[in-house]
Amino acid sequence: MNCPQCGNPMREGFVSAGGYRILWTPKDRRFSAWPGEGDVVLQKLSLAGKTIPAHLCETCRKVILSY
Repeated sequence: MNCPQCGNPMREGFVSAGGYRILWTPKDRRFSAWPGEGDVVLQKLSLAGKTIPAHLCETCRKVILSY
């Protein structure tokens, strides 16, 4: 998928929530209390331990997901 704002390719991954963070991660992880290599922290507070497929544009700092 290309970014609708800049047209650059977006990275495929997941949005994950757990512990005290919401992050984008390239791997399907059920728990994200501590960010791993390649993870991008989106928010420091989270609500649940669920992942959702998402695309990330690091240039525009955009995440696109469907729920």
